[in-house]
Amino acid sequence: MPGTSVAATKTFTLLVDKAPYEVKIQPFDFNDEKRFYVSVNASTYHVFTWDAEVSGWRAIDDEGADLSDVVEAAISQKLQAQ
Repeated sequence: MPGTSVAATKTFTLLVDKAPYEVKIQPFDFNDEKRFYVSVNASTYHVFTWDAEVSGWRAIDDEGADLSDVVEAAISQKLQAQ
């Protein structure tokens, strides 16, 4: 994950629709706003930011559309618990 500390990286497994997803998250600050780099199943990272309209964390990068809504929602719930 670009320019981040390995020490702050957290890894966990999510079970979504009976399928396991290995997720790595790395928090970072951007313009005084907390964001996360998120990698799913060793993919390239996605940038997640808080979306007040849906009261959850959402992927804002172009490849974020590749994540299913259900997986994105599960990641959002996990990030909210952090």
